[in-house]
Amino acid sequence: MAPPVASFTLIPLADVDPDSPVTTDLMNALRLNDQNLFAQLVGEPVAAPPFTAAAAHDHDGVNSALVSVFDLSVKEAIDNTTRTRAISGFVDIAGATITYVAAELTANREVMVILTGTWAIITASLGDMSIRIVVDGVAGETIELDFDGAEGKVPIAFSKLVTLNSGADRTVKFQFASSGSGTLEITHTYMQTFFVG
Repeated sequence: MAPPVASFTLIPLADVDPDSPVTTDLMNALRLNDQNLFAQLVGEPVAAPPFTAAAAHDHDGVNSALVSVFDLSVKEAIDNTTRTRAISGFVDIAGATITYVAAELTANREVMVILTGTWAIITASLGDMSIRIVVDGVAGETIELDFDGAEGKVPIAFSKLVTLNSGADRTVKFQFASSGSGTLEITHTYMQTFFVG
């Protein structure tokens, strides 16, 4: 984008105090400053309105500064089916799997993974419950959930930042496990992922 034709003049405070005269230089500075600003925002003024931009100004890094837009690329997985699961060891959480195809991963990307839901412990013998994220079959850190082994409904909210490497399809899923054995009822599962880096 070419620099504006009208120059910008910094007007000192002494030129606009109550005792200062209105001079030709002051009025020209005010007029040219307006034209300078207009040219930067819209384009050089033309003889008759409407004004049109003198050049493209789309922040593409060529005619003006490049503006990076945050790429959310949100993906969701939802399962509203009530499911009763017998738990022993780690098992996949139904409805909590999301896949990125290789074309979506042009470089290694950081992804925020969020899981929410409502689970109900049917048998107290389940004991301590834990959850983990698995990326392409590789299990991440196991997080213990505050279930305390009591029967009843428990809301779930869990988030984790993971890195997905480029070059192939990548699958992200959740698994849970219990220290004992018993039955868990899942009444709602919602999983969401989005790029953060």
